[in-house]
Amino acid sequence: MSEYMVPHWYEMGANTASYASEKWGMEFSCFPKYGDRPYTDTVVWLRSTPFRLYEEPQTCTGWTRSGGQRPVYYAGFIEFGGAQFFNCLTEIRDDAGYEWAPDNNVQASAGRGIRQLKRALDAMAPAVLFTHETDYIYRITPENWEQELKMITTAMEPYNPSYPTMDEGLRIVRSFATSGIAAATCNTAGKVVTLGMEGHTDIPTTCYLFTEEGSTIIQKLIDVPAFENELSLTIKY
Repeated sequence: MSEYMVPHWYEMGANTASYASEKWGMEFSCFPKYGDRPYTDTVVWLRSTPFRLYEEPQTCTGWTRSGGQRPVYYAGFIEFGGAQFFNCLTEIRDDAGYEWAPDNNVQASAGRGIRQLKRALDAMAPAVLFTHETDYIYRITPENWEQELKMITTAMEPYNPSYPTMDEGLRIVRSFATSGIAAATCNTAGKVVTLGMEGHTDIPTTCYLFTEEGSTIIQKLIDVPAFENELSLTIKY
């Protein structure tokens, strides 16, 4: 069973949180609002990292009320019903509402999927195509569905994406919240960067190294092994 808890309409009572955490092993949640409240325009969004800490909260929904159609990215720990979860979701709401909404129009469906994934990847957020089986997928013919997915994956190839399960991807995102770069030195003569990492991770992660060649900025993805407390990483460039 997945460790990602995604209640329908994001609605969940606090009286169920401890059971979900302790009995079901849920470690991750998906809330754009506070628990114990309905998903409706009059309920405000959750204050949480990385981008919704200081702004005055507006509507939590992905519909037409003020602020609702702006893209959303959450990645931070929350306390709910006596349990702690790592809360994470990505919604590119100003493209097709709060989800992908595919149908039998192959070009339009693939276009929405490509735009939403690119928007997330360009922001270095987890890229997710969220939709519904009963409202959308089951209405699509297998031939059209296959073609839409092929067009989307082909368009994503320049990003060199990885395709983890949701649980694996969420562990990576959580690791960025529980670890970080504490110190860095650069030996330009030897072209060596040394990173001092601190915190802890339970899965291998990555970081970017940006270098300049002439007037061009080069980015390189660096593998970071799982670690506990501290890690020294030496990178040649």
